[in-house]
Amino acid sequence: WPVQVPATVISVAPESLGDGYHSDGATRGQWPDITIIRSVLDGREVDHRQVRAPSAAGAVVASAIVAEARLGYGVICVGVAGRHEGQLYSPLVDELLLHSPLPVVIVRRADGLETPLPGAFTRAIVPVTGTRSSQAAQEVAFGVSSQLGTEVVLTHVVQRQWPELRMLPRRLTSSRLATRVLGDAHPEAARPVVDALMDAARARGEEMGVEARTLVQPGSSPASTLVSVAEEQEADLVVLGASLRNVDGRPFLGHTVETVLERCTANVAVVAMPRADSG
Repeated sequence: WPVQVPATVISVAPESLGDGYHSDGATRGQWPDITIIRSVLDGREVDHRQVRAPSAAGAVVASAIVAEARLGYGVICVGVAGRHEGQLYSPLVDELLLHSPLPVVIVRRADGLETPLPGAFTRAIVPVTGTRSSQAAQEVAFGVSSQLGTEVVLTHVVQRQWPELRMLPRRLTSSRLATRVLGDAHPEAARPVVDALMDAARARGEEMGVEARTLVQPGSSPASTLVSVAEEQEADLVVLGASLRNVDGRPFLGHTVETVLERCTANVAVVAMPRADSG
């Protein structure tokens, strides 16, 4: 997001704690210390809100954050160190994904990274499809690039079989070319449609002042191919878009996203678009 866009840092603490605190954590054991976060957001207007919750349970804290988010914000950003057993991310993040009316950006740190995230990322892999969530992920990656100088590699995996028509922009699905190509299993036959997707993504980056590199990679599995591309390109960040689904009361981001989260050792940011019924 442009530096002109203000940010609100939300600290959550149990109601059982006393009222005495300092916003930067001078009173230990009460509110979290946000000094590092303020440093990362240097140059941006930062508002610090303290929210009381009945307990520290993930569902309770998530509910407090969602209530605050309904007051006019545009996105929720959270970070996670790793995956909790039996959870997509953690009890808190999973609850946010299920109930947030806003897009949620989740940043999972690189495997084995014990220090704070680097001040700048060198190279980001950004998968390109025709979905709304893919476009949102591209915009996040371009925003990071415009501020940190990160090289963006727009990547599309060409499979033996094309996905459903709904995965493509409407202007492409209505063309005879798309209809003809979608029925052809040869990767080269799909190239005109892929080129249109990549050109649109690259133009989106140029509008934000970013000259992105493009990569079209054949592969039988998008997830496995993306993990391999991230390794081969020595990327330290992968930015994925996802459309949320509720499967038996648990958030589901799709096979590709969840496989990349499980297997990719780089930092992974997921831009999860809210479910239609979460507002």
